[in-house]
Amino acid sequence: MLFSRLPYHCIPLMILLSLGAIGVSGEGRAGNDAAKVIRTELGQELARLWCRQCHVISPEGTGLAQSAVPTFVEIANRPGQTIKKTEFFLADPHPPMPNLSLTRDESLNLATYILSLKQQNGN
Repeated sequence: MLFSRLPYHCIPLMILLSLGAIGVSGEGRAGNDAAKVIRTELGQELARLWCRQCHVISPEGTGLAQSAVPTFVEIANRPGQTIKKTEFFLADPHPPMPNLSLTRDESLNLATYILSLKQQNGN
């Protein structure tokens, strides 16, 4: 197996490189469901690492709710919210959100994860 000889921390990088090689992209383009699942999982990991200090990042309430900071479910369910809009926001964050200097793939992965939470607010 290709990944069996790689250090564990290199596997996400290899997956990202593979996704780029096959031309996986955001919404509106023919994509592969497995690639979307991988992007969602990578985005969830980024959220755990960087976002949960301020945001509730899952429907189960994972993360710390800061005053006036929307949950990821709230962001996903905003009228007209799309992966592209979320990606662009992440590329140019506004205070008090810190500038995380995300790569394009990281922004896409995180946006894909956030939008995967759409309509999971218990209503």
